[in-house]
Amino acid sequence: MASVPDHHRPDADRIRSTTVDRPPTLRPVIGRPPSVAPSPDPPEGSTADVATGSDGQTANHPGRSPRRPAGRSTPDDGTDRRIAPDVAVGAFAAAQHGIVTRGQLTSAGISPRTIRRRTDRGELIAVGARTYRLASAPGSVRSVVMAACLDRGAFASHRTALWLQGIGPEPERLDVTVRHGASRRSAGADHPRLRVRSSTNLPDDDVVTVDGIPTTSLARSLFGTAAQVPHEVSFGDLVDVVAQALESGKATMPWLRWLLEERRCRGRNGVLAFEAALDARDRVGPTESWLERHFVDLVTDAGLPRPAVQRRLTRSSGTPARVDFLYEAHRLVVEVLGYAFHRTPEQLAADTMRANELQAEGHRVFQITARHLSDEPARVVALLAAMVAPAGHA
Repeated sequence: MASVPDHHRPDADRIRSTTVDRPPTLRPVIGRPPSVAPSPDPPEGSTADVATGSDGQTANHPGRSPRRPAGRSTPDDGTDRRIAPDVAVGAFAAAQHGIVTRGQLTSAGISPRTIRRRTDRGELIAVGARTYRLASAPGSVRSVVMAACLDRGAFASHRTALWLQGIGPEPERLDVTVRHGASRRSAGADHPRLRVRSSTNLPDDDVVTVDGIPTTSLARSLFGTAAQVPHEVSFGDLVDVVAQALESGKATMPWLRWLLEERRCRGRNGVLAFEAALDARDRVGPTESWLERHFVDLVTDAGLPRPAVQRRLTRSSGTPARVDFLYEAHRLVVEVLGYAFHRTPEQLAADTMRANELQAEGHRVFQITARHLSDEPARVVALLAAMVAPAGHA
């Protein structure tokens, strides 16, 4: 059959005609051992190659170019691509708090055999059925949560989710939630702080990503925490996280009230506790922490006069000082210490110096710690009553 002139061929045919005689492009088969006769595994990184003839063709398959070992492709510029799989693994780990999954390792070109070797050598630390932490990455609370989420398809939830979103202290138990039907168990040993929950209703609208970690939304996390009152979470802790959500600007009271009614219509757990927490916030006012709110409740229950909350004083230097509570008629400042804003040595030192300055300007300063409020409330009331009694009610 006569051949068709090139200028009459479709472009695709013309392209094929110009490439058909080219040798096949060589691509490294990353993560797979070379096709050779059975022999002991060469050490990782060895230079063992398939035997070739003098013409550069494989001995067993004339006409074929030699197959290069896994991960040993060297491009024309002389650079070595052996590190490419580890670069990919490092990128996964950097975005996931040092955690990688088995699927990510294999997609990066790390073979199952190499995964086992690296695990045996301690380069990979198994933290779940399908997850590993790079030994070069330090363990952290976030890595524990990340591993649980990747291993089970879970989401950080409840107080753990609130903490990740900057609300509340780091919880003792780390909660993650899986959708109903997903396994709550892992073939690996669970971290002792981890608690896996299940939900029959966890829509995508209730899920966000925080610092790379799949997490329940602020709304879902607040209501999840409210549903734990009183068995796992105290009412005071719930009031505190609501207050922090408001004071950090992550929520507004109108939005929280709307959220309450929206969840009430759905019949969600935690509605009554959440409503009570919002009412407590409105009743007490914008204090900094639950310790301060607890102080106000203690004063009210004892029949003592209620102080002004979060009052600004102007010092002789002209710089303002915001105090927790003020009995203005008695020139008495009450400071509640020991919660999130008074934890560090630097902050404690600053509080002490400020108290000294206020006393030098004629104020009395009464400092209370968390332990005083929890262990010695009667003593706190007695001391405060003695301070405000001589001049009457504020």
